Amino acid sequence: DSVGGITLSALIASTMYGGAVAACGVAGGANVDKLTVMPFILRGIRLLGVDSVYASDTARKRVWDDVCATLDPDTLASNSLLIPLAKVPEYAPKILKGQVRGRIVVEIS
Repeated sequence: DSVGGITLSALIASTMYGGAVAACGVAGGANVDKLTVMPFILRGIRLLGVDSVYASDTARKRVWDDVCATLDPDTLASNSLLIPLAKVPEYAPKILKGQVRGRIVVEIS
């Protein structure tokens, strides 16, 4: 999760038994509202903080090597939508209402 706030709370609440949520940003806020310890206790989930600021070059390379070795490009492409910058106002309300699944890539040029 790169958003934090309500989004992170919802992710934690909906994570399956034994799952984990990686948090790397707070664009939506640093607080996790309405979050209890129950998902952690009852479902044994984990919240992992991702240090994207002070991570060494060696650690970054290892992570990207792992991503490249395990992420199927076709799967990523099938869960991605490329939109022009002009379409962002159209998609923003859908994103905020949770009506978008996958990843939206905004083409700037």
